[in-house]
Parts: sequence; structure tokens; C-alpha cells
Amino acid sequence: MEAPNLNSKISQHQITGLATDGFTSSLLFCLMLIYLFFISQVSFAAHHPKSSGRTEWSVSGGVGVSFLDFEITENFEILKNEFRHKPAMLLELGASALMGKRWEPGIRFSFMSLYGESASPDFSAVGNHVSMNELYELPVEYSTKGGELSGLLRFYLRKSSGKRSEKPMINPFVEAGGGLTFFSNELRYKSIPFEEESPVIFEKGKGNQSVFSVSHLAVGAGVKIGKPGERNFYVLYSGKAVNYDFMDAVHNYTNGERNHAWGIISKFSAGIVIPLFNGRKEDSGHLPWSPVRSKF
Repeated sequence: MEAPNLNSKISQHQITGLATDGFTSSLLFCLMLIYLFFISQVSFAAHHPKSSGRTEWSVSGGVGVSFLDFEITENFEILKNEFRHKPAMLLELGASALMGKRWEPGIRFSFMSLYGESASPDFSAVGNHVSMNELYELPVEYSTKGGELSGLLRFYLRKSSGKRSEKPMINPFVEAGGGLTFFSNELRYKSIPFEEESPVIFEKGKGNQSVFSVSHLAVGAGVKIGKPGERNFYVLYSGKAVNYDFMDAVHNYTNGERNHAWGIISKFSAGIVIPLFNGRKEDSGHLPWSPVRSKF
């Protein structure tokens, strides 16, 4: 049996063009997100001078797992999972500023992987997508790798000034926000079929193709544990809805029509929060990330 033609010049040209335009828009969006993050803190300090002494800058880092839960259509119909989704590696880096006693805006960079497998390529896309014809009845798997940039607003259930304290504190929180997800992925056989040179069935964002970018919404809940003003430990569950139905490298169809769905992704992580700067009035005019307290 002949292997399907997976990489026609027309489809590659279309994919590359769309991805390039999307990447440019995404880059501008990310720059705007970072800009708004810093502007929000300047605005808060200007309009709340009595609270500016309680601004705590911090960075955070954590590790965990991420996995695709399910896909849901615009009509809130949950689509049948065509893979057994499994946990994969997650790395998170963030920067934030506690303003007042409860609110903490921040930005977060995440590097995530998604993985899943199926005993055979029995997908709704077979016969409906150009790359899903004449497939071998063999076990398949998908692998998605990428990053995301999110702007988030966190609300702590307990008040905390960010000032140093000898008393440990357990502070639950909730957060919400949004941003962009950048990714590449591929669908492949788990072993190379007989007389074939590659296990790859379809790929996106690899080779000559640009990395794809899509928007997402995010919510989360967790707890921060430790002494205020010092290094703290955190545990976080966050879920995000990605505005694309291709996080598992396969589009979904119903009665020959493609479903425009959202991918729902869960992430569990744990890590540390390191304070950089406590915004006391006498410290104003210094860069919060500078190890040397020099004026700028």
C-alpha cells in the first residue's frame, strides 16, 4: 500500500504563510502584554501612594505535568477523545508584584509538552483530511511541544503585606488571565511501517513550517506556603482553554464537517517564589531586579 502524500507544496505554502502572519501578531501581543504588566504597577503606585510601600516584586519557578483533558465545541459539546492522553513535562517561570494585600498581577512563561497514543488511527478525520487517507492499522501517538506567555491576575484569600514576618503563612489563591500558546506537533506511528522510511503521518510547525500560535484563556487555584517576605513554596492547578482543535495533532470532524473546538488542558505544578524587592518608600527609585542598589 502506498503511503499518503503528507507534504504537498500547496499545503506547506499555505501553512507557512498563515503561521508567519500569526507569529508576527503574536509577538506584538506579547510585547503589549509585558508593557501592560509594568504600566499597571506604575499606575497602582501613582493612585495608591499609601499602598506603594507594600509592593513586593518576586520571581517564581516550578515544574510539573500537563495533559490534554478533552476538546469542546463552540456549542459546549464535549468531543470524544480519540487518544489516551498522558501527562508530560511542564516548566514554569514567572514574575509578579503584590500590590496592596491581596492582588498580584504577573506574567508567566511556560514550556509544556502534551502526549497521547491510540491503538489505531481510527479518527474522525480519516477520509476528511488530505493527510488522513490510506493509513496503516498500527498504533499511533502524538507529541506536542511548545511554550506559552500569559498575563494573570491573582487574588489571595488572606491578606498579606509582603513584609518580612517570622510567622509562616498558608495563603490560598485564585487566578485568571489569558495569553498566547506557541506550539509544534506531529502525529506518527509508534514504529516505522514496513517498507516506509519514516513513522511520521503529519506534522505542523516543524521543518520549514513556522511555529504556530493561538490564543488561550486560563484559570487556576493554589496555595502559597511560607513566611511573608521570604522564599515561599507554592502548589498550583491551572487549566487553560486553547482556541484550536489541533493540540493532539488531529482535527475533529462530525458528519464530514470540521469541528471548531477548544482544547482544554490541565497543568499541575509546584515550585518556589523568590522575593526580589520590597517596595518601601525609602527604596523607591531603584530597579527591583538589580542586585546593586544604584539609582537609575
